[in-house]
Amino acid sequence: MKRIIHYHSESHQLIAKLFVTLNIILYRLTNGAVGSSMGGALLLLLTTTGRKTGKQRTTPLRYFPHEDGYIVVASNYGKEKPPAWFFNIQANPNVKIQVVNKHMNARAEIASDARQPALYQRFIDADPRFIEYAQTAKRTIAVIILHPQP
Repeated sequence: MKRIIHYHSESHQLIAKLFVTLNIILYRLTNGAVGSSMGGALLLLLTTTGRKTGKQRTTPLRYFPHEDGYIVVASNYGKEKPPAWFFNIQANPNVKIQVVNKHMNARAEIASDARQPALYQRFIDADPRFIEYAQTAKRTIAVIILHPQP
């Protein structure tokens, strides 16, 4: 039984990775005509520089427009650790984003403790799963403000 569950978990992770990779490819190929929204959620592509490898890493993320930029969250689906891209922006906050057909350089800012609750609430209001993510993560889920650079 343990082997079957373990195999299923690996299969699920492989399918999820393939889906994310396909989403990124289609988003880029179609300039966001395909892949920039999913189930009513708006998606952007965030490209960070790997803190250990120096390689560019791209992740599709749900976002909301905010002031002159965008907000995303490092929920990692409620896992105890934040996603790898979060550690990358801590090491180097200079990122690239694609929002539909707009390609921009941006600076990532981790929202202060004072601003985090109100900004995170926007994600909860859009999708109640973000309540569960906050409960299971056993950490404050960081909200990142992406400031496009001229």
